[in-house]
Amino acid sequence: MFQRSDACLLLEGARDFQRGERERGLVKIMEESPRSGMSSPEAKLGMKVEDLWDIQEPQLTPTEKLNACFESIPVSSFPPAAPSQVIEIRSDSSLAEAVQILSHHKILSATCCGC
Repeated sequence: MFQRSDACLLLEGARDFQRGERERGLVKIMEESPRSGMSSPEAKLGMKVEDLWDIQEPQLTPTEKLNACFESIPVSSFPPAAPSQVIEIRSDSSLAEAVQILSHHKILSATCCGC
């Protein structure tokens, strides 16, 4: 499951992604999702990402889809994480590098500065 910190990293990587009509459409789709009645924050977030992923499938590469999905989800949607380990990820790291670093250290959640 994605945690708040994962969102920070993903959002940071997605900030350079082009915005415009596509983003407005994604926000509307997220708000109208039939699965948005689920109770846990993780389940809600997962369903939003899946809905967006399915709609964008024919149009974008996997990296573009992931960035587009997470750039329109507010960081406040992610559950807070307890700080127990510090791993530094450079701000110019790619999304793939950030995920790889977190995975290598078995980090499922984190806090980030500047979000």
